Amino acid sequence: MRALADVPGISLYAQGVFELPVTTWSLPAVQAVARLCHVDLPEDARPIRQPLTTAHLYPHQRAGIEWLVSRIGGGLLADDMGLGKTRQACVAAENLRPIQGCVVIVGPLFTRDVWRRELLATGAIGTESDFCALETRNFDHKSFRKGCPYYFLHYDIVSAWWSKLYQLHPTVGIADEVHWARNGRAARSKGVAVLLGTCAHRFLLTGTPMENRPSDLWHLLALATGASTWGSPLAFRKRYCGATYNGFGWQDGEPTHTAELRARMESTVLRRTADDTSLSLPPITRHVQTCEISAQALADHRKLLPPAEILSLVRAIAAGSVQEVLPQLSKVWQSTSKLKLPTTVDTVENALAQGESVLVFVWQRETAHTLAGRLSSSVTITGDLAQRDRDAIVADFQAGTKPVALIATYGALREGVTLHRARIVVHHDLHWLLTALLQAEARIYRIGQTRACESIWMIAAGTIDALLAPLLMRKAEAMSAVLGQTKGEDSLHELALLEAAGSLSVDQQLSEALDAWRVA
Repeated sequence: MRALADVPGISLYAQGVFELPVTTWSLPAVQAVARLCHVDLPEDARPIRQPLTTAHLYPHQRAGIEWLVSRIGGGLLADDMGLGKTRQACVAAENLRPIQGCVVIVGPLFTRDVWRRELLATGAIGTESDFCALETRNFDHKSFRKGCPYYFLHYDIVSAWWSKLYQLHPTVGIADEVHWARNGRAARSKGVAVLLGTCAHRFLLTGTPMENRPSDLWHLLALATGASTWGSPLAFRKRYCGATYNGFGWQDGEPTHTAELRARMESTVLRRTADDTSLSLPPITRHVQTCEISAQALADHRKLLPPAEILSLVRAIAAGSVQEVLPQLSKVWQSTSKLKLPTTVDTVENALAQGESVLVFVWQRETAHTLAGRLSSSVTITGDLAQRDRDAIVADFQAGTKPVALIATYGALREGVTLHRARIVVHHDLHWLLTALLQAEARIYRIGQTRACESIWMIAAGTIDALLAPLLMRKAEAMSAVLGQTKGEDSLHELALLEAAGSLSVDQQLSEALDAWRVA
């Protein structure tokens, strides 16, 4: 007891030498030490909110809440998509928030209404007026109200608002879909880092912490545990990404020291899949639908890019630097997408004829509209739609009774939406990110789904699909090595994606695909 009483901060506080911030007193560990040392809490920190009931939560969610509350500083909740990360964060934040305190939530705009609904459902807020959603960069805008327990702002305006919200002394800061702030040099990432750095507790939520290589994790880990706690980005890359200097710059290689990285992340990252929980979700099966293409159409397709550009394309996709080759990728991707349209139309129409609604994902809005024009019953969601219009389409789809195909671009709908009225998802275009494909599947395969699900991957041999397939497998293997979970790798093996293109190994398939393009 005497050793505890001699804790410098508590001892000096008791002597009136200085005052600890109220947010510090909200830390359970600080309150426990204060009680042991017979130190009274300050008046504005004395009210301790009664924990919300957890009767309506699944066991894995209760465990996740306990984990979040126990983090000193911050933690990254990286549960697989569809396991209820938002609800866990709502309950954990409310259990930590002092009666006069507030919580700040940063996320993509499309998650705003999800947070409002979850806060109401968990009892964290009593009415919608307790939820203040900031809409613009203007401090004087009518959307800003003082005295609210919960504030929401989207990533596009966080760099403008962090200095204003800092004055509210938020107790808990939450970054939803935090992979949006993966690039530490971007303005949104810097704004999130400063805003969350003012909070006693930081919750980071994402189902896709890593998309390409371990360097994706550096800024997320630093957000959770504090600036400089994971060293510099370059030091991280050299240690865990096998980065070497090639005379022009640092080039990442294969993941290195992965066991060490997993061990270091153990206290900061909680990642679980449906198999790790007691959930009894129905099964999901994945299979490839081969798209037949004529020899002449395939020959014309391969003339779009010379072999040298295809090789550069492969290297950029492998490194996650797609923006550098986006014009070239767009050219071959559009061609591949058109070649696959007849098969996708037949597949979706067969499902509609059996009374099933279908979720179809494409890469470009033009493809979405073209596909919609060929189907008997469809609606589309693309990036050019306002968020309220997307929400209305989603609500109508979920409430509908007649079979319909909802066609969406990956960028417009792959995250933060529940669409489990459908049990079939079709990937018309093969994305360069495995996480984008798995996120899309999670729109139907999540808590609340009661029927067996089916995921159909449309593949055209000899096209860009043949180059993307082995690259996706490499990324899946890297995710398994670093995160210690094999869902992505197992999914691709279940699909027999490499075998469908005629090869048995990643390197062999990639080599054969490149050789075929050179011959053409």
